[in-house]
Amino acid sequence: MEPRQRSGASLNIMQVCFACQSKEHSMPIERHGCRVAVNWLFAIVLILAGATAAAQAPIQGLQDNADSHYALVNATVVTEPGERLDNATILIEDERIVAVGEDLEAPQGVQRIDLEGAFVYPGFIDLMAEYGVPSAEGDGTSWGDPPIYEVERPGAVSWNAALHADREWVAAFEPDGDAAERWRGNGFAAVQTARLDGILRGRGALVSLAPGSANERVIDADGLHFGAFNKGASSQAYPSSLMGSIALLRQTLSDAQWYPQALAADDTRFLDEPVAMQRGLAAMQDVFGRGLLFDPGNAESMLRASALAAEFDLPMILRADAHAWEHAEALAETGHPVLVSLDFPKPPPVATSGDVLDASVAELRRWERAAYQPAMLAEAGLRMAFTQHGMEKADKFWPNLRRAVERGLGADTALAALTTTPADLIGADEELGRIAPGYRANLVVADGDLFDSDARLLETWVDGHRHEQVAMEQRALLGDYAGELGGVEGTLSVAPARGKKLKVSFEHEDGKLSFKEASVAFGELRARSADALGDWPKATRLVLRPSDEGLSGETIGPDGSTRALALNQAAVADEEADKNDDKQSGEAETADRAPVSRIVSPNQAFGRAEMPQQRDVLVRNATIWTQGEQGVLENADLLVRDGLIREVGEDLAAPQGATVIDAEGRHVTPGLIDEHSHIAISRGVNEGSHPVTSEVRIADVVTGNDVDIYRGLAGGTTIAQLLHGSANPIGGQAQVIKLRWGQDAEGLKMNEAPPSIKFALGENVKQSNWGDDVDSRYPQTRMGVNTLMRAALNASVAYRERHQAYNELSSRARRDTAPPRVDYQLEALAEVVNEERFVHVHSYVASEILAFMRLAESMGFTIQTFTHILEGYKVASEMAEHGAGASSFADWWAYKYEVIDAIPYNTCLMMEAGVLTSVNSDSADLHRRLNQEAAKSLTYCDNVTEEQVLDLVTINPARQLEIDEYVGSLEPGKQADFVIWNDHPLSVYARADETWVDGRRYFSRSEDEELRQAAASEKQALIERVLAGDEAPREDDEQDVEHQHEWHCEHNVDVWAILNRGDQS
Repeated sequence: MEPRQRSGASLNIMQVCFACQSKEHSMPIERHGCRVAVNWLFAIVLILAGATAAAQAPIQGLQDNADSHYALVNATVVTEPGERLDNATILIEDERIVAVGEDLEAPQGVQRIDLEGAFVYPGFIDLMAEYGVPSAEGDGTSWGDPPIYEVERPGAVSWNAALHADREWVAAFEPDGDAAERWRGNGFAAVQTARLDGILRGRGALVSLAPGSANERVIDADGLHFGAFNKGASSQAYPSSLMGSIALLRQTLSDAQWYPQALAADDTRFLDEPVAMQRGLAAMQDVFGRGLLFDPGNAESMLRASALAAEFDLPMILRADAHAWEHAEALAETGHPVLVSLDFPKPPPVATSGDVLDASVAELRRWERAAYQPAMLAEAGLRMAFTQHGMEKADKFWPNLRRAVERGLGADTALAALTTTPADLIGADEELGRIAPGYRANLVVADGDLFDSDARLLETWVDGHRHEQVAMEQRALLGDYAGELGGVEGTLSVAPARGKKLKVSFEHEDGKLSFKEASVAFGELRARSADALGDWPKATRLVLRPSDEGLSGETIGPDGSTRALALNQAAVADEEADKNDDKQSGEAETADRAPVSRIVSPNQAFGRAEMPQQRDVLVRNATIWTQGEQGVLENADLLVRDGLIREVGEDLAAPQGATVIDAEGRHVTPGLIDEHSHIAISRGVNEGSHPVTSEVRIADVVTGNDVDIYRGLAGGTTIAQLLHGSANPIGGQAQVIKLRWGQDAEGLKMNEAPPSIKFALGENVKQSNWGDDVDSRYPQTRMGVNTLMRAALNASVAYRERHQAYNELSSRARRDTAPPRVDYQLEALAEVVNEERFVHVHSYVASEILAFMRLAESMGFTIQTFTHILEGYKVASEMAEHGAGASSFADWWAYKYEVIDAIPYNTCLMMEAGVLTSVNSDSADLHRRLNQEAAKSLTYCDNVTEEQVLDLVTINPARQLEIDEYVGSLEPGKQADFVIWNDHPLSVYARADETWVDGRRYFSRSEDEELRQAAASEKQALIERVLAGDEAPREDDEQDVEHQHEWHCEHNVDVWAILNRGDQS
């Protein structure tokens, strides 16, 4: 984060006076001038002091004159990570530390607190808290309710109800003593607070957790801006998907950069309308310097947020969930610090055979690895701070942090993540995060090394205010004591509980007896038994005091009878020593043993521990379907070098070191290509909230964490075009991927593919099948769809003309002229009109197909491909004349009214008319057997060859995607994407033995069997580890793994409404 000058100023009169007497001010006139300056300065200080006093509320009643001067003596003081003072003293005066050292004398008259045996640390800082600010209003979008497209918002703010960048949360801040204890109880002294709702959430404030008024407890009113992808409580339909949220953020960040330029310019000729006041954009101006604290929602979206930040050179702190370890190396490369929650997932239930079947290896890995994550992130080089945000129970914070230390996180690294790192990230490193003179008196006191498993946090000091977590009078009573209660031998445990309460229990051979109403008064422990024990009746009371041996006192029965009682701490200490040795030995063994889970990419049962190596390959003696000029070659060879096909022919020589595959009796084809797919898309395939969403990009939400990539490879598919759904007339931008299983989203993308976009016609886009109460969005008719498309494309033409005219101005003229606003929606449509972006159109009815071709021709562009196109046979000659391709289903029909005229001869008739035709899946299931889908045309088509049929899923879709220069056929110079089949590729008995992409083997039957066995063994080992522990399993609604949804064109859901109600499926 960029350093900055903090608000407010400090006037040091002594410094000014000293400067006046220095050599620089030795001339009389200069000294006179300096004296005048000092006089003025004193006057200003008096005025400021009066103003400050006037700003304070008048004191009602007696003034608080409590002494705030302290000397904490005889402590082990950890002043910052790696720096320790023994037997040291800390002097505190008026909320600040004035001195710290080993040889300090406590001044006369200060309150002296002896901390012999205690450790003192700097107070902790949480950068992400919702403390002292009002909760969000509203319940967000509700599943099944009619969508709300527009909302009225008071004030000069954003049009979108999920954008709150104008909010300054310091204005709403009100200290809350009860809520503050959630943080103080774990040693936190300061938090950065904001309402954690919406996509842009406003500017946070850094505040102290000490008691007092808001004015007194604000450390820095100008904290970081907060953001997220989840729209939260917004009831507005847009955005309803992850790609919509990213598009909204991209547009808003662009607008924020444009806004001051447009306001400052005198000439606004290129603007549609005068620049309106927008408080959110005005408030965001320092985001590009200071940065954004961002909650992406999951580990994969951390990389998406980082990519968006890179577009705008935006500093960013990323909040990490418990799965960030899955992308640790990629996250480290971004350079963004991470804010790590210590909310570890519970294990899945594994008690029954049904539970075992339901427990996925991915969830088991995440359970085991959660405690290792902080160490893994630190080892990867990530700068890290800790937060309590996301933790349902704050009392799990320290047990979980100690588990992380046991599993390899360095104690100094852990302390830095609580102190110096967050202080530096927020720009408060000159007053928070260390124990040093001038710093706030924020301290954490423990009875030992805080990172030891048996250490207790005793008190938290916040701005010199002492908050005991364990009352001083309780501390002498804490411990374990051996003896008899009711004639039963056992161990009495006295332990601290939250709220300065005590937890008292007696553990014996047959169980545990709990005590109620435990309290300490005048050095005595008093408690009442919850049940009977031995000859003790229920409700027997304990009254115990510290003694030389342990505890002594009496029991008082319900009838008032008393009995002397003595419990020996020394005896239990000897008894516990052996237990502790065993326990420590076991803990060391637990900490040292490596986790049994494997790190693979993606975190799935078939994930890869390492990517396949690119190899030189010679496939021999195969039937090779080149899908090029060579046709089908019998007993031929295929030579691959450096990821490219080098030669296809007979009796080829193997280069030195090449992998030789004898494919006798088998067939080799190009990798299959799916023109229309929805696999590998995260959190929504449709942004169906608006009729035009050309600003959204499938590229933003590609995920490598979809097992359908692997399944596709198992069926010989190597390339797929990922399309937006069909919920609106103009949908989002598409993305072509190669099925490089194990790669992240960027590694999947086929960069050679030109840009494309999804348009749609028919029932879906006019909402005829959305329900009777969804009828407010234009268009509602097929005529309206065509009209809307024309209007949007015409607007893009005008948009491009404005930008061109501005760019043609001289540099001097541009300085005085407001630049036209970048509009990502119109930008994509302008690319369509200029034939820089290809259009793939969801279509069914012939009349609409003709109408859209006429529209495209009037705008001067050619439609690339009509997809589905089940009435294409009716207008095939017109399509051929226009130059449009067709990608159809093999034999789907009659699944809704507008496809009632579909016939299985559709592909045959379009091919006969000269239309470039392919067969697609539009299905995660069918893309595993595209070869069989293509083969159906042999049944329905006359005068078609087997090669032409295989063209439907190889070279033809490659041409439709404009990638046939690289793939689609087995010809020298093309990328080595090929499949080795065990049988004729158009046979229902054919299986893909091996699937290669870029000369790398991403699938083979033999490796698949090995992966299955390895996953089964790993799962069993993880289940045994769960059963060996004592953690309670999660409930059914607490599942930690978000399942990748299987999307189809018509799936139009608000993913935020679903996720915010807790459904991860």
